[in-house]
Amino acid sequence: MTRDNFLFALVGVLAGFILGYFVATGGHAPSAATASAPASAPAGSGTDAALAPSSTELAARVKEMQAAVARDPENADVMLQLANAEYDASDWKAAAEAYEKVVPKKPGDPNLLTDLGSCYRNMGRFDKALEMYQKAQQIQPTHSQSLLNMTLVYVFDLKDAGKAQAAFDRLKKEHPEIPRLNDLQLRISELRAAKS
Repeated sequence: MTRDNFLFALVGVLAGFILGYFVATGGHAPSAATASAPASAPAGSGTDAALAPSSTELAARVKEMQAAVARDPENADVMLQLANAEYDASDWKAAAEAYEKVVPKKPGDPNLLTDLGSCYRNMGRFDKALEMYQKAQQIQPTHSQSLLNMTLVYVFDLKDAGKAQAAFDRLKKEHPEIPRLNDLQLRISELRAAKS
């Protein structure tokens, strides 16, 4: 394996980690199944995967929240819990539909818009994802998750090095605490090199 192939593979793995981390961790609070996980395991003990809710637990949570919405269909908080449960279950279409019903009831919530954008992104609707991230940024310009997600769409989905770099520069300046920003910059540099 050549040095360039090794570097490309390393950057790919790191980019995948970043992408997976931020897609999986939307702006919403963890589901009840996640929140109720036992805290007895020490950090870094390798049991984090065991603490994650199973698909059966996630499906049960979705059913529970669907029933709650059926009992109280105008309750925006219950509707949001359903959307979050569907998001946690990676049912992007159902989660998007649920978030779309909540947005008019909570129009100023940047986390809600970011989660809706992430659903669109996972459905391949990148323009709609960017629209939601931009709305979240208009509401709260310091909202790091929407800015990061916007950058990820430009880098990984649209492969637009110019817009990715502009979003990244702002992200790095305003949120230097985000992990692995240098890896993201490497990916943008690779995009530029591939275009020339």
